Amino acid sequence: MPSEGLALNLKYRGENDEYTAYSYLDIGRLCDSLGKYHESLEFFTKSSNIFYNLFGEDSHQTGLTYNAIGMIHHRVGNFAEAEEKFNKSSRIIKKILGEDNRLTAESYACLGRLYKDQGKCPESLECLNKFLQIMTN
Repeated sequence: MPSEGLALNLKYRGENDEYTAYSYLDIGRLCDSLGKYHESLEFFTKSSNIFYNLFGEDSHQTGLTYNAIGMIHHRVGNFAEAEEKFNKSSRIIKKILGEDNRLTAESYACLGRLYKDQGKCPESLECLNKFLQIMTN
């Protein structure tokens, strides 16, 4: 499912380029919306690896790709892997953007939904309350 944009980025910018990573991320989102979770995970992982190589683990871009990977694992029932990625993403986003940022709130919401689906109601409630607290301030 690679796009023409990805092909151009690979041709002119190469594999280890920020724009190539964003192309992989966009294709991963498209695959996710089509229910092609295995393909989506592959594209998100490629994007994550490039961002990690370019900016390190503690970058906004790497944190967002960890969250995307966590969402796919959550959708297919790999809860332990989803929790690991959501927690990594949350730690990075909070470190970079602070506790009162919309993306931090979204990371709490992802964890809250995951915990709900696992039957971990107290943890879910804690995360979702943090989400609401940030979003209403």
